[in-house]
Amino acid sequence: MLELPVELLEDSRGLSFPSLSLFLVVGLFLWAAGGVFHRFWLVSLATLAGGLVGLESGQRFHLQPIVAGVLFAFTSGALALALVDLAIFLIGALAALTLLRAAAPPGTEPLPFVLGGGLVFLMLRTFWMVLTTAAAGSLVLILTILSFMDRGKHLDAVDWSAGHQKLLLGAQGVLTMLGALAQWMVSRWNQPDDESAEESRQERKPGRKRESS
Repeated sequence: MLELPVELLEDSRGLSFPSLSLFLVVGLFLWAAGGVFHRFWLVSLATLAGGLVGLESGQRFHLQPIVAGVLFAFTSGALALALVDLAIFLIGALAALTLLRAAAPPGTEPLPFVLGGGLVFLMLRTFWMVLTTAAAGSLVLILTILSFMDRGKHLDAVDWSAGHQKLLLGAQGVLTMLGALAQWMVSRWNQPDDESAEESRQERKPGRKRESS
């Protein structure tokens, strides 16, 4: 679970009302459907980050900033999903190696456990994406709501948050679990039922098309 960064509340005081509203919408989307549409999020963020890096470092490679920005953006977007899978595999391998060193007797061959841990994390990538996006969305929602209350002079969000960290972390944990449940419901709703899927497959068969014609 992500710890609440109180210093961001101070920075949010300089944001306009439309900007806070945009953060609220993004937080809701992350919280309710971030893991379901994680490919969209990853490719979009990687493309944006790559474009910004290209604009900043284009002259270093003797390229026009706009050309470097476009090249970096497309390359980052194309490699995003593959790099995320690699990162998930490495995290799983590192977790398995750490657990092995803590629990296994000395001299145990680590390679099978490292590879197995990486593969398990890869197979459960959707689960990790759901938890991560639900936690991130919960964090954005809490920060945005506190910023709205601070803007409306209902409370001093910075001082109040500094004295209620445990309460805020508990609220974030509950919101994360609710977000994971909401994403599971969205994924079920987004999947067609078996009957409609079978009907669509039957309609795409060449024989059915000739009969209908």
